[in-house]
Amino acid sequence: MPASSHYHAGMEAWIDSHCHLDFPELDAGRETMVQQARADGMSHLLIPGVAVAHFARQQAVARQYGFHCAYGLHPWHAHEKDDLTRLEDWLQQPECVAVGECGLDKLRGPPLERQIPLLEAQLELARQRALPVVLHGVKAHEALLRLLRRQPLPAGGVIHAFQGSAELARRYLALGLDLGIGAAFTRPHARRWQSVLAGLPGERLLLETDAPALRPAWVTTGPNRPDYLPAIAEALADLRQQPLADLLRQTRQTTLNRFPRLREQHGS
Repeated sequence: MPASSHYHAGMEAWIDSHCHLDFPELDAGRETMVQQARADGMSHLLIPGVAVAHFARQQAVARQYGFHCAYGLHPWHAHEKDDLTRLEDWLQQPECVAVGECGLDKLRGPPLERQIPLLEAQLELARQRALPVVLHGVKAHEALLRLLRRQPLPAGGVIHAFQGSAELARRYLALGLDLGIGAAFTRPHARRWQSVLAGLPGERLLLETDAPALRPAWVTTGPNRPDYLPAIAEALADLRQQPLADLLRQTRQTTLNRFPRLREQHGS
């Protein structure tokens, strides 16, 4: 797979729905990455939050480029007792379009019994503010589904970096959640995931890079980058036997529908 795609100016502009553009790994090349991504058709990018201590930097990067943020407390990071109160204040910032990145992770972070109350509190904040939620779930899907059934989300949300089975996808979709799709499917050993992805409803998918993590298989050095997303989208369109222009149109509309505050700025 080449590092560039067949995107052209007549196609729908695309959105990277999950990119940690503020992370230090992207400091050296950030300006070039953003310029290239915009030249290749990116209209917008959503920067998810992970910890209160990072929010000011995240906000500064978002405002520098005219992007938006989600603010949340990620299960991998240590959080202070008053961070939920501080998060509540950050959710009122004009660039904020969602709560997140938050969720449950059985492989990393504190035990689930400590992660669950933190997530419950963030789901409550999302409900109070009618905001969608950007969710992280690793080896904890049953616990996450139980929480979501107990605390339904009026504004829905996104399961970021989804890589589960068709049945797991069905269960999340039934709860009003969309699925964020990054480059994990490009890995040679991901054939089972590729077969699932080929059959998922296109109108429930969002494109994401999760940069600087989860770079596509054809990139062997350096961090993942937002300007890799057109090539990832082309690989996804090929896998789904779907015209690239249709995929870009569908995923853009789904992203704008899921994050209404983005639609307010970018229209349909």
